[in-house]
Amino acid sequence: QRVVVVGDVHGAHDSLVALLTESGLISADGRWTGGRAHLVMLGDLVDRGPRSRDVLDLVMRLQVEAREAGGRVHVVLGNHEVMNLVGDLRFVTESDWAAFAPEEKPDERDRYIKRRLSLAAATNGQVTEQRAILLEAFPAGYFARARAFAPEGPYGSWLLDQPILLVVNDVVFVHGG
Repeated sequence: QRVVVVGDVHGAHDSLVALLTESGLISADGRWTGGRAHLVMLGDLVDRGPRSRDVLDLVMRLQVEAREAGGRVHVVLGNHEVMNLVGDLRFVTESDWAAFAPEEKPDERDRYIKRRLSLAAATNGQVTEQRAILLEAFPAGYFARARAFAPEGPYGSWLLDQPILLVVNDVVFVHGG
């Protein structure tokens, strides 16, 4: 079988689409055309780039479409997927937070920040400084994204089903190390 390997997409959705289109694995409208080919995604689909969510949605959909066509889309976990699963979010971009903002419950962020500010007022009185810190630490979309990457969330549960090591045609694939 034909095996195409892609690694470290880091939220670069448009570049991934161009690569998969040029490789003949997807059509111009983004549907699987790779037949019985295998696409191996070597981790780090998320973080750093602007469209991690779109990358995940595309790869998840292509897994289903490829299987139906007799092919496969494999995802090997990278360190950035694991980081997101365990709450290390230092490489999440502003646009990735924003992609989840519409799904956030209207008062969720405000309630959390108010609760934290009341604690700050009670302990040290530095409410203004704390507000700025909290607004930066919990941008719009934070809580919706956290739910999506939780073990029961759509991305978290999917990622937890992906391997850290894969063997295709006697070749071992891992993200690194």
